[in-house]
Amino acid sequence: ETNSQSLRLWESLSNAVFEDKKAVSRIKDKFLDSITDYIEFDGVRIDIEKDPARVKEKDSETSKEYFPLKKEYKIMEVLIKLAVDEMESGFYSSENLWPNLGIWVSLHSIYKTIKSTTGKAKYNYTQIKEAITILSKTHVSMVAGNNEIAGTLIQMHYGSDLDDNKKAH
Repeated sequence: ETNSQSLRLWESLSNAVFEDKKAVSRIKDKFLDSITDYIEFDGVRIDIEKDPARVKEKDSETSKEYFPLKKEYKIMEVLIKLAVDEMESGFYSSENLWPNLGIWVSLHSIYKTIKSTTGKAKYNYTQIKEAITILSKTHVSMVAGNNEIAGTLIQMHYGSDLDDNKKAH
């Protein structure tokens, strides 16, 4: 019962957090506004507020803003699958912080997982890295009653690009 409830909650939240729309950057030099929404889950209202990821363009001074799309959802699902099924993972915490789950994963293992699941290479390394960047810079707040969970969808740290040892958590 608890597992099926968790899965239903994840599905409800993911539909509210991940957009079906195309990526949007600034409109007439104005930054994108936060998006507010809510879901009802088992009679409890959960208010959701999303702030877009602000990503600096490579070799440029300009930034674009993105809300996570279905591509980012698919990459998040792969990261969860790898954390559960295969990768070196573990919980860590620092003073005054909630425990976090960290996984150590390469772009290649994400690529291989997508390919084995879909039968084709749906995203290349650059697209995977972009999706991870958007996930790590999108801030989401969820409030139900007096309880609030807020933060980025994932935190990320990259190792050397030369050896493809990447850490995303």
